[in-house]
Amino acid sequence: MPSHSYAIVIFATQTSPSKERLDEYKTRIGYVLRDLDVPVRIFTSTSYDPYRKPAPAAWTVFERDWNGDKEIGASLTAVFADRPRLTSTVPL
Repeated sequence: MPSHSYAIVIFATQTSPSKERLDEYKTRIGYVLRDLDVPVRIFTSTSYDPYRKPAPAAWTVFERDWNGDKEIGASLTAVFADRPRLTSTVPL
């Protein structure tokens, strides 16, 4: 695997999914990631809790525990949301 100085990090919500919907979600994510040759981390909240977007808890956990002590270049960070209001609460 090539050495990358970046990663794709996805924060998603799947509200109270059934086992079938969760399995379908995992399959679809697998299709998307199958051919990517970059590091990807996916954080999916399945409950109404502090890790659910747009709350910043999942970002905090990623930054603290899953980023390998690498600095996050805020100027190189992009936020894509299905609703514009979500972008205002995600720390960059």
